Amino acid sequence: MKKLLRRSNRSWILIIWALFGVAGLTFILLNTDFREIFDFFRNATFILVLLYIVIQVALMFVLTSRWAVILKSQGHKNINLFRLLKYRIAGQAISFFTPTAKMGGEGIKTKIMSRRESLPYSKALSSVAIDNAVDITTSAFFFLIGALILLISISVDGTTKLFLGGVLLVFIVALSIFNYRL
Repeated sequence: MKKLLRRSNRSWILIIWALFGVAGLTFILLNTDFREIFDFFRNATFILVLLYIVIQVALMFVLTSRWAVILKSQGHKNINLFRLLKYRIAGQAISFFTPTAKMGGEGIKTKIMSRRESLPYSKALSSVAIDNAVDITTSAFFFLIGALILLISISVDGTTKLFLGGVLLVFIVALSIFNYRL
């Protein structure tokens, strides 16, 4: 009886989240100016679209290769790169529907990889978490470089420059400590 109630509660929770998803998608569709999107694609040249696709495919292979290196460092040497690519694409498909866009599909990646590769869930989860940590710190590093270039190139008064420099220094120290602990 308790299992039946728990299963029933899970069903209601799933239905509620699905309704939130449908409501969010409806809101996005009603508030999107599709003419702007169509105008953008109408003005794009074939070469630019092709270049975009080539860059995205190359980026997916680089990111998947990084994940494969992480898995190999954990002792999982026989996981096929193309299967990992499928798991990454499945995770990103879910992430596109989450507000963060960078996260959200990790659970799917972890679950699929754990089942199909016969990995313990904890090992699959740790590889996904490490991959995300590397991804986020890399993005933060490039953000800091951009912020530093911006700070140097714009003219602001000394107090603002000192404040922004201090904030950048705090982020650099935090990023260094995080990566050292990783």
